Amino acid sequence: MRAKKRKFQLTLVWRLQGFFHSFAVVRLIVMAIINDFRIASIVPRGDPAPIEVRVIRKWKRSNDLFYLMIDKYGDAIQATVPWLDNDYFERKISLFSCYLLDDYICNDAPTSLKVNAHPASILMGTTTTITLIPSSETFPMHYFNFCPYANLHLRIDDNLTDEKPSVLTDYMGKIEDTVPGITKKGKNYLRVKLTDISGPNIDVTLWEEVLPRFDKQAMLSAEEPIVVAFTSLKVTIFKGHTSDKLQLSSTPATHIYFNPDVESAIEARNRFKEKTLHLLAATPGYESQERHLRAEDRNKRTISELLEHQKENQGQTFSCQASVTSYIKGRPWYYTMCPQCPRKIYQTKRGWSCGSHQNLPEPKFMYCVAATISDNTAPTMATFFDEATVGLIGIQCKDMVLKHGYTDRYQTPEPLYEAIGKDVTMQVQYAHSTTPNPNSSVLSVNKVYDSKLNITATPPSPTQQTTPTADKKLALESNENRPSAKRQLYQSEGVSDTKKLRFSE
Repeated sequence: MRAKKRKFQLTLVWRLQGFFHSFAVVRLIVMAIINDFRIASIVPRGDPAPIEVRVIRKWKRSNDLFYLMIDKYGDAIQATVPWLDNDYFERKISLFSCYLLDDYICNDAPTSLKVNAHPASILMGTTTTITLIPSSETFPMHYFNFCPYANLHLRIDDNLTDEKPSVLTDYMGKIEDTVPGITKKGKNYLRVKLTDISGPNIDVTLWEEVLPRFDKQAMLSAEEPIVVAFTSLKVTIFKGHTSDKLQLSSTPATHIYFNPDVESAIEARNRFKEKTLHLLAATPGYESQERHLRAEDRNKRTISELLEHQKENQGQTFSCQASVTSYIKGRPWYYTMCPQCPRKIYQTKRGWSCGSHQNLPEPKFMYCVAATISDNTAPTMATFFDEATVGLIGIQCKDMVLKHGYTDRYQTPEPLYEAIGKDVTMQVQYAHSTTPNPNSSVLSVNKVYDSKLNITATPPSPTQQTTPTADKKLALESNENRPSAKRQLYQSEGVSDTKKLRFSE
């Protein structure tokens, strides 16, 4: 009897705690709505009030943790977490999620690594109330305050004083090239060469601490022209022998976005496209697109021509008629990414997670097939991305992995070997090499067209293919990159579903 009474008391206490907690959360949300408190209302040493925000960036410096938060009005503020509380906030806050904050400290803006011009910042500790709220489209996903090229000289460190602390620079431009390097002290860096929409070129140096944020795969799969947005850069001046040159460099707060879905970036990409069309129209012998009978014939080049003029043709799209001759050993043929954002995704015990989205049932499967291609002029290495590979073999990457069972990223699937020697027209761009690797691809293949038809190539499914000819078998068997693992079964014409043929070993 006493045990039952004790159990009843504990249950009652638990329910009352849940009720009052829920009541407190609802009260905070109602207060935030009624007061319409916004980031712009926060002042140094002011009183905190409940505020709804989306967390859009995170970085560390001197072991302290920092966030950039944005409200539904598009205003942003920097938040600081002392290093002692890092683990607590790492568990509580996920990037791009929305939260209701209260019981924080309204502090002065930082005097160094100031990522935006807000006069205040937020200091958070374990007493800060952090309540997850449903994500809403009313909260922006990005915050940028781009500085035009003409005003960069005003951001040079030498022009700043203690009374006018440095605000780090957000900058946007079109990628022309990437050049990796190593300092005298053995630290890696990456120099990104950009073209500004107004015409000038400028270099951005990414130091080792932010290199993991430069997603090469996302860059290579982005649609040309590739406009990249860098946040929180320092502006310096390089004193050369003949003239001084502006340059940008990363800080621990720097984040990188390829073709971000914001109005200014979309407008910049459209202007770069218009410039390219004007340049083409001014080229002697250029014909308008309407005069071309086939889309894939525009800007056609041989592989030797592409290799010869690689430097001056960076950033342009060409087509070439070629075929796959082999596949590169030791390179994965597909990768996985988050289906809800452009981040890499990892498998956990509870599902798939990218760090911002958790417990997802499956990732997004994307092709990235490294191959040697050749025409009658020269061979070269190229990477076939998702749309191009689907055009080449007619099988979606997800189906190849889940339906056909090719889960090993380093075992090239049989349908890819079937495409060896097939003459197709490829839409190509020059790959942006970020590593000094002689085995890296020269070209990126974004689309594949059938050379005899004016449509994207869509070969029949492997389950409908006929038995390969003897010559094809010999070519497949002699290929040195062919895996020895068990290969996929194919249905042959005239053979029942229950009797499938293997290629001979």
